[in-house]
Amino acid sequence: MTLLFLFLFPFYLFFKFILILFSFVFTKHQLDTRQDEEEEEEEEDIQKWSERCSICFDAKLDLCLDYCRDQFCLSCFQKYVSEVVKSSWGLCVTKIRCPVCRLHIPQSEWTRYVPKSIIDLYDKFNKPYRSYSRCCPQCETEVTPCLFEPALYYPSRSRLIASSLRELFTQHPLVQVFERSEWKNSNLLEIHHQLMVEIPSKEKAKQISKQIMLLDIRPDTWRKIQFDHISFFPVFDCPTCHLQFCLQCGYEAHPPRTCEEYMKHLVDLKKENHEVLTWALKHSQRCPSCCIMINRDEGCNKVDCAFCGFVFCWECKSAWSDRCGFFDCVNSKKPRPMDSVHNQSVDRAELGVPDISLIESRLSQQ
Repeated sequence: MTLLFLFLFPFYLFFKFILILFSFVFTKHQLDTRQDEEEEEEEEDIQKWSERCSICFDAKLDLCLDYCRDQFCLSCFQKYVSEVVKSSWGLCVTKIRCPVCRLHIPQSEWTRYVPKSIIDLYDKFNKPYRSYSRCCPQCETEVTPCLFEPALYYPSRSRLIASSLRELFTQHPLVQVFERSEWKNSNLLEIHHQLMVEIPSKEKAKQISKQIMLLDIRPDTWRKIQFDHISFFPVFDCPTCHLQFCLQCGYEAHPPRTCEEYMKHLVDLKKENHEVLTWALKHSQRCPSCCIMINRDEGCNKVDCAFCGFVFCWECKSAWSDRCGFFDCVNSKKPRPMDSVHNQSVDRAELGVPDISLIESRLSQQ
């Protein structure tokens, strides 16, 4: 028996080894098959999503942008461009950007995929020298105080401004600037503002201001000078009903009151829509450039005016600069909460980082 066991045991081990080897090979084959199936499914998924719209991820692609190669179905792309165009009501030219990577899409490209009505609407509201307009509060006639009129020979207009200045000043450094056409787009707004302050005659200043706006200047410079002109000459006579009204707030002319003072006066008189005025005065601020009322619920101090494109600080109402903090403006005259605690702290917390000492002091006061 012992001899038989010794004789058969090697065969048993051999067959056991064969079974284990077969099981291993079979299992490996199953794993390889499953892995191949998963890779095929993954490739199918990749192929499926590579042919889908990047907005809805459902419909198959109809177009692929030339530069960034992002792809969309025609319906989603048309809806996207339509919404962007309909919201471009400001005076700045709106650029159509890719909804995925935000790269600029040339007009010659996106116009191939949208209806002509959308293209016409875009051309209407995105002119480079678009004028600011207001409606008369009485007859609702739309008026445009500043119109851009291109000319063939701009140096003659610059010399015309110089001759107008010579009639007012015997010597003025800006006379030669306009005689020699040495002004630049970068400093023309500052020159315009300086002249409007220094010219004693209001009518003459208004005439020179309109002459400056007829120079060969960039659209963004023209837009800024347009609002600077309106800030000095806000009263306009309606050509239809001859009512004098304010171009900045849209109500009847109210010198010497500011727009806010006149709106408070209307609230005190309980005029029509006084509740709306009360809410606007409480929750809104005027853009320092175009004077449109802006409401801000939350967020930092940096505000981009959607109408004129002016970037300013919500706290100090000046043009945005390095001194204007996103949450704590150095130029602001408003009292800061817990200033005494901040002054006692030697190591003030960095902007955006919680101030532990301030939090502890507030908790201790509760």
